[in-house]
Amino acid sequence: VDRITSQRAGEPDVPRAEPLPAKALVIEDLCGALPPQLGSVPGVVVRSQPKCLELDIALKLRIANGLHTAMVYAMSLGGLFETDGCIGHPDILPYLEQLFERDIVHV
Repeated sequence: VDRITSQRAGEPDVPRAEPLPAKALVIEDLCGALPPQLGSVPGVVVRSQPKCLELDIALKLRIANGLHTAMVYAMSLGGLFETDGCIGHPDILPYLEQLFERDIVHV
């Protein structure tokens, strides 16, 4: 059970800004063995296409976790104690954007 960061439609290397529910159970069902209504249960996501679950995991681990970790280090050095302080920050936001463009999107 974890947050899922899915990709932006048409751009598989760019995460959506809005995650799925705060907690979600992701189930891979490539054979269609699960009841169809399971996917409509709040907090449950059923992946029925090959590689979708792998992409969810890759985006979560490489992009979301990587950027959040880098942000926390920058916040600590800058004396920020809440993530809201990063919004519009003259140094942290450009740093994260550069990190994403230079080190993450091309991996």
